[in-house]
Amino acid sequence: QDIAVVPLLVIVPLLSTSGWAGVSQIQQLATTLGFTLVKALGAISAVWLIGSQFLKRLFNYVAESKSPEAFTSLVLLTVLGAAWFTDEFGLSMTLGAFLA
Repeated sequence: QDIAVVPLLVIVPLLSTSGWAGVSQIQQLATTLGFTLVKALGAISAVWLIGSQFLKRLFNYVAESKSPEAFTSLVLLTVLGAAWFTDEFGLSMTLGAFLA
């Protein structure tokens, strides 16, 4: 859902303009949508790679300690970190939390 909202947030300002500039607006919209798609795919790929390579080992290490507090803290840190990361990419924090 979150990814589907991104193009809509880009399109809504275009629809609200009082004057229609024609082809230039369509080109600008296509450029903006393309750039947003590249950012979203980059952020999703980065979160997936980091999660599959680094976090899997880290979670196993913390699970071996058998400390519920440490495990819960790591989960919260992971969610907040992923939300911050996607926010830095210009995407929503909700998307990052969902990906975590």
